[in-house]
Amino acid sequence: MNRRPARTRKPDEGFTLIEMLLVMVVLGIVMGALAMVVTVVLRTTPPSEVRADDARSLQGLVTWIPQDVDAAPPGGFDTDVNAWPCGGAAPGPDSYSLLAITWTEKTAVTINYAANYRYARLGDEWKITRYTCDDSSGAMSVPFRQALTAELPAWDTATPPASVTMCSAPVDNNGDCPAGSVITTPTSPDVESLKFKVTRIDGVVSTIDAAPKNPDQDLADDPNATTNHYPTVSNTDYVLDMYAGDTTTIDLNTTHNPNDIDGHTLSVAIDSSLPMPAGVTASTADPLDLTVTTDPSLSTGTLSPSITLIISDPFAGWISVTVTVNIVPEPNLPPTVSPATFHVDLAPGDDIVLPLDVSHGASDPNGDPLGVTVVTHPNVSVHPPQDNHPRPLDLEIRARGSAPLGPAVAPIQLLIDDGNGGTVPATITVTIVAATANTPPTATTTNVGISMYAGDTTTLFLDASHGVSDPEGQPLKISQLLTAPVGITTDFKGGLELDIIADPSLSTGTLSPVVEVEVEDIYGEDLGVTITVTIIPTPPPPSDCVLGTLSASPSTVDRQGNGSGPRHLKEDVTVTLTYTGSCDGLVLKYDTGDTSGLGVGTGRVFPPGSPTSIVIYGKGNGGTEKWLPGTHTLTAETTSAVTPNQVTTTLTVT
Repeated sequence: MNRRPARTRKPDEGFTLIEMLLVMVVLGIVMGALAMVVTVVLRTTPPSEVRADDARSLQGLVTWIPQDVDAAPPGGFDTDVNAWPCGGAAPGPDSYSLLAITWTEKTAVTINYAANYRYARLGDEWKITRYTCDDSSGAMSVPFRQALTAELPAWDTATPPASVTMCSAPVDNNGDCPAGSVITTPTSPDVESLKFKVTRIDGVVSTIDAAPKNPDQDLADDPNATTNHYPTVSNTDYVLDMYAGDTTTIDLNTTHNPNDIDGHTLSVAIDSSLPMPAGVTASTADPLDLTVTTDPSLSTGTLSPSITLIISDPFAGWISVTVTVNIVPEPNLPPTVSPATFHVDLAPGDDIVLPLDVSHGASDPNGDPLGVTVVTHPNVSVHPPQDNHPRPLDLEIRARGSAPLGPAVAPIQLLIDDGNGGTVPATITVTIVAATANTPPTATTTNVGISMYAGDTTTLFLDASHGVSDPEGQPLKISQLLTAPVGITTDFKGGLELDIIADPSLSTGTLSPVVEVEVEDIYGEDLGVTITVTIIPTPPPPSDCVLGTLSASPSTVDRQGNGSGPRHLKEDVTVTLTYTGSCDGLVLKYDTGDTSGLGVGTGRVFPPGSPTSIVIYGKGNGGTEKWLPGTHTLTAETTSAVTPNQVTTTLTVT
């Protein structure tokens, strides 16, 4: 039997019809599946982006609305579309108020705060923005602006895309006002809850509930609220008796008996918005201490006005109390002497001038001028000094020429008197001796030089500065001023103590002539000593603070544009500035002192030690072309006495 040979395909024959049909069927199935995937992606991508923007929008509103509403009292809300609680002109024309919130906080001073949520056109987009301001500078400030949402539907007055409903009762579990509790007027003192409603650009409606929590509002129906009560005191005014020139610290726990039923720790501050009584300074310290200092020139009597204090808890609960200062006469204290007895040797016919402030250390605790009463005896006579010795505590003692040698019959008894009924006894014992030569006072150097500032006072003790002493150990005193340059005055404080006072108008350099004074012992022997005075330049005031550093977080921000989009910063950016120094009055600037274009925060004064948030405007929100990609410098300048007076940090736009 013959076999048919097997057929072999030639290289140029191609595919059969069946093979081609099979390939087309497989390709159709694959392409259909791919088309379905692409369609799903194209349909879901825009809503996903919108949902992401909506999520960001809701987060901003949820962050700020409850916080602002919590701070306000029930009557602190206004839903009028024309409401504007801040300084300057209201934004416009495409800007509508949704909710204006006002509240007051009082610690050391009373400050009124406001937040205004507005539906406004920013560039080509409609967004909800938050404006905040306060009157800490005396009047409501121009506000800081912060955009809280992504793009929203355009405003429609007939059917607004956002609204606020106020309720006179807490909202129910569905976030709605209970029946009959909707407040229909723009303002009301009875607001217990609010419902904030926003229609997103995809038509979905989002709502946020909030409730005021001021200290006196009963929020027992709100499971998330707590009630803070004001502190109380049993005594609102305390009369503080003080002497002129005195310093006293009182504990308000004792004087006013404050109490906080919530158990919060209380603190006290002086109400700086009210005047202090003239001649009085005061300061507070934790926990509740008040220190008061009165000027020595104050006259007796009750001072007006009183010192007003604010006792507060950590949750803005406070009470105002006063302390009334009453200047009373200082009790008279008698003069003092040390030692009470002093001994002198006198030759017959000799006389001496004894300074009792040196020999007996006579002084008066109240600073009253002192006088002396004496009783003489047969061998000596005692009387106030004559001629060039007008000092009331200088006594001239003379031994009679016929006085026998040896101890005097009896000591001299003195009674030192302050003129206000205070007295102290003192004694002088006398021995009559044969006449001897008296040696005058001596000094290790008769001239010293001193340097001082114009307007300054320098105190010298001549026994220390010049080595002045008496060979017989007699008491010494400065008896008189012989010469002094113009602009220099002197004050003899007693004994060898000398004050040299330079007039504030003196120029720098060595003055002429020298200051020359006379030192005298009790027998009238004297010694002249001199002081050369040089006025030196007054040093600059010391730095009153540490400059520290400034940092920004984030330090790098994305301009939020692609390669074909805008090159400038598009959206608002919140940056937290942290200052580590202790200088006050930091004023924020942009680049080389220019304050235009930075946005919210430029020209703002912020305190040291706490982070401060600023908002930098994007181009779409009213910013300028300055925020192009690159590194920009932020500068904070202080008015404190410190050199240099600026700290800087950088912000990079990528």
